[in-house]
Amino acid sequence: MLQVKNLTTSFEIDGQWHQVVKGVSFGVRAGECLGIIGESGCGKSVTSLSLMRLIPKPWGRIDQGEVWLEGTEVMGLPPEAFRKLRGQKLAMIFQDPMTSLNPVLTIGEQLFEVLRRQPSPFDLISQAAALLDEVGIADGLTRLKSYPHQLSGGMKQRVMIAMALAARPQVLIADEPTTALDVTIQAQVLALLKSLQARHQMALILITHDLGVVAQVCDHTLVMYGGKAVEQAPTEKLFKSPKHPYTVGLLASIKSLAQPGNKRLATIPGMVPQPGQFGAGCVFSGRCRSCQDRCLTQSPPLEKDGEHSWSCFYPQGA
Repeated sequence: MLQVKNLTTSFEIDGQWHQVVKGVSFGVRAGECLGIIGESGCGKSVTSLSLMRLIPKPWGRIDQGEVWLEGTEVMGLPPEAFRKLRGQKLAMIFQDPMTSLNPVLTIGEQLFEVLRRQPSPFDLISQAAALLDEVGIADGLTRLKSYPHQLSGGMKQRVMIAMALAARPQVLIADEPTTALDVTIQAQVLALLKSLQARHQMALILITHDLGVVAQVCDHTLVMYGGKAVEQAPTEKLFKSPKHPYTVGLLASIKSLAQPGNKRLATIPGMVPQPGQFGAGCVFSGRCRSCQDRCLTQSPPLEKDGEHSWSCFYPQGA
């Protein structure tokens, strides 16, 4: 359904251009879910904004890359042609529903704005109410008159999902869709996304920090660090036999019920460097316990074993 090849995005910082997404490639099939994981600052959200061509200008730019949607390359489309595609074939649920909705417009007005862009809009009120019903908001006709501040966090997120689904997209990007929601509502939202994905046979890209969510929901997983895709694999295989030291560190930081209660969680030393602070070698070399001299000067090539790929000179278990 979606194939991304060598996507590269840069931002201008203090008069210099720095790559924040560095040659990322991946694919996702219809009806499947791809999870993208990594710490804050690893390039996950910028990757999704690049796919939507929503990188702010003039201080941001997409340097190169191809995005194939159902066999058609869409990155080279003129802006007006891509604007028609955005929402109808490729849609996105943005982070933090608390701030993503317009506080001075009713829920209905914001849904109508999306529905009016469809080729043949009719009976907007019925369509909007049906969308709210589909995402689990009862009494949709009444809720259309509500303002965002009159809804709970979970209901706001459901409204965001309804807006993203209004044009029945083929690919849906969910950028941390459970941010700021309590655990119970998180589970409900994730169950809703999976249900809607199966019902409409959408390709779903889920960006999250929660590895438990990835294990439960995603078919494949992409691990990002320093703007690069450092490891990709079917989710079950990635969790059972991670290759990249960064993936190993992420998985080791999960609290296990089998661990003694007084045992400290494993951590990855240091923090993600800022753009422009990465050296010439491996992006993870500054925090890697397995780092050798060559890691500081050479960027490791991509190694593959079937659907499992990683970028490391000294992979786990080698």
